[in-house]
Amino acid sequence: LVDLSDDPRGLRADALAKRVASVVDRERLVVCGKPRQALAEVAARCGGDDVVVVFGSFLTVSAAMAWLEQPSPS
Repeated sequence: LVDLSDDPRGLRADALAKRVASVVDRERLVVCGKPRQALAEVAARCGGDDVVVVFGSFLTVSAAMAWLEQPSPS
């Protein structure tokens, strides 16, 4: 979960975590500060065959697209 509280329509990640707690296993939730931090965490946890779905606002998706367009570290 990503914190988007710097946007007027955004929600703090900890507040979002409370809202989804009844439908998502808390042990599987990862609360991150910003989209880049969340994407780095996902990259560290996932393997080559894993699929990651990014959804939410245009702010969230555009941050993910920008992150994906960066050259990968060698």
